[in-house]
Amino acid sequence: MFYFYASWQSRYHAQHNGKVNRSGLIDKATEWYARWKPWIWGICAIGWFLLCIGTSGRVDSVFFLLSALTSSAIIGLRVPLPGVSLILAWITAFFVMLPPGLVTGFPSVAILIALTSAAHRGSVWTKRFAAISVPSGAIIGGLYLSVYPMGSEFASAQTASRDGFLNSAVLMFLLLGFSWAIGTIGAVLDNNRDRMLQVETAQRESASQKERANLARDMHDVVAHSLSVMISLSDGARLSSKELPQETKETLERISQVGRTSLTEVRSLLAQLRDPSSARTESLNTVEGMVRDLHDAGTPVELTVTGPEPDIASPHYATVTYVLREALTNALRHGLPNVPINVTIDWDNMRLTVENPIDPHGPQSSGEGWGIVGMRERAELLGGSLKSGPLGASWLVQAHLSGENESQ
Repeated sequence: MFYFYASWQSRYHAQHNGKVNRSGLIDKATEWYARWKPWIWGICAIGWFLLCIGTSGRVDSVFFLLSALTSSAIIGLRVPLPGVSLILAWITAFFVMLPPGLVTGFPSVAILIALTSAAHRGSVWTKRFAAISVPSGAIIGGLYLSVYPMGSEFASAQTASRDGFLNSAVLMFLLLGFSWAIGTIGAVLDNNRDRMLQVETAQRESASQKERANLARDMHDVVAHSLSVMISLSDGARLSSKELPQETKETLERISQVGRTSLTEVRSLLAQLRDPSSARTESLNTVEGMVRDLHDAGTPVELTVTGPEPDIASPHYATVTYVLREALTNALRHGLPNVPINVTIDWDNMRLTVENPIDPHGPQSSGEGWGIVGMRERAELLGGSLKSGPLGASWLVQAHLSGENESQ
């Protein structure tokens, strides 16, 4: 019973980790069991050996000692290596039956336990071996009990009759078949639970995909359409009138440029909402993609990269792209139009520098906004730091992370 409970607990919590709220006691017990599992089953094996010796007392028989050792190994290996435990069960049966009338309780029980474990946790071939072991074991055991009927506590006087083989074989088949059936039922229940979890996961992913598609459609209808209208109006106002002051034309051009950049980012976000694995999301989640998008929108960027680039899925790369995105957004808002933005990334030392000239006639920052605060918080999460502020006629953003490459 402890075996089935421990097996169910480990599988259940591994599949529901992070999804089910568990009490602290169950969580700690599961963690403790996973850590000390080899020692637990090792102690169980030693205890089983002592139990075999203590209940039988036949320490003078070499075959009994061997059967006690192999049956103890079955107890210790039936969870991690059910196939090996089934092979040991056949060896134990050989040691038990070799001397006439030696059949004893606990080594024989270990054989049944090994059969249950193999049918429950074994591979496909192990389960087939377990199924074949039921009739073959019944035949061999029936022959043994029919020849030595009184040598086993499982035998009765009835087995000594001329029908002793049939009665003994049926008895052994029932014992072995019952053990095999318990393991098979456990395997079927595990497979059904896994299948139900897969169906639930697929349903949740499908519902999430539909929700993302609906959200992307709504955002496209509202935000993307509004940005497109804003760009068209600003371009129309700038090109339709030649009497506008030069400063007004530059402002309208700036509005159009920022609108196009924002529209590109919105479309990237919408693509990510519709399909997170789509290639289009690369433009928003990679350094080269963001630089390419700005170039396409008409904003020049001077990019300098040194050192080997980390994995795109690493937290350091994600933080660098986040800080770069925010810094480029601020540069578009407060920098001079059509002037290159200098971006330097040193992957060896995990340093990012973004520098852009400040537009004296552009919108002035009233202080440290939420964008800078967010960049600093993301850098500090990885043990780094961020500095942002004016440097002469330019605005400088410097981020330093406690990098993966630094620690190597």
